Amino acid sequence: MSIKNQTDLQSNRRVLEIRKGKSLSQYKFSSALGFSRGYINDIEGGRAAPSYKFMKSLLDVFNVNLNWLLFGIGEMYATADANLAPRMQDLFKVVEGLSDEQVAAVIAFARDKQRLNVLETQVLQGKDEKNISS
Repeated sequence: MSIKNQTDLQSNRRVLEIRKGKSLSQYKFSSALGFSRGYINDIEGGRAAPSYKFMKSLLDVFNVNLNWLLFGIGEMYATADANLAPRMQDLFKVVEGLSDEQVAAVIAFARDKQRLNVLETQVLQGKDEKNISS
């Protein structure tokens, strides 16, 4: 399985975690968000990726931290004072008019950039460890 698919599955699992954490059935969860139960089932089953509109609904309805949802960074729920950082607001403005496929491409790019940053940090730490042990 590719890294991208593993990351997508993590987001899908996080959607399930949100629903279970709220003790909601798929029906009640989907009703609260304005989506069909089948769509929720497809996301949780890994057959569909969360759309931009779905993620926006999670933010609006349940105050989900999108960094946590997409990347596993931070807490599940955003704090009231830092609900949507200005950078995220700018990102929402950019992607609002895009198709789900285009939004998926933007998310994939961000995930790739994040992975590159992690790899770069690991490489630099490895170089520092080699310099220390020499």
